[in-house]
Amino acid sequence: MVVHAIPVHRCAELVASLTGAEPSPGLVHGLIGRAATAVAKANARIRMLLTLAYVVCCDETPIRVGPAKARRYLLVAATTSLTWYMLGGRDMDTFKKFVLAEVTGVVVHDRYQNHDAAELGMREHQLCAAHLIRDL
Repeated sequence: MVVHAIPVHRCAELVASLTGAEPSPGLVHGLIGRAATAVAKANARIRMLLTLAYVVCCDETPIRVGPAKARRYLLVAATTSLTWYMLGGRDMDTFKKFVLAEVTGVVVHDRYQNHDAAELGMREHQLCAAHLIRDL
């Protein structure tokens, strides 16, 4: 539901078709919080390991969330073996809470101005090769 942005009611239908059980959309939606609690320690460890990585790729992607389908951003920090997500905005307050301020290695990004903000500390930067190729 979260990874593939599948609506809650479709997830309930999927569970029904695979298992014969018919969970309500409310039950399925409630599982998001329970799953988040279950993986909280693992997420904290992944975040810490990302801060120590030599290279971290960062990106932000628009996403519609919540009952009113408000536009937010899914911020992502990743290495070849670790990925950490954070839901927020593209504003500096969100970026201060994001893992970027704690990363000690090289940050690969798409040139969005907040990645280079002095408020987040000085570090080495590499522009994303996919964005550079697209520019060419």
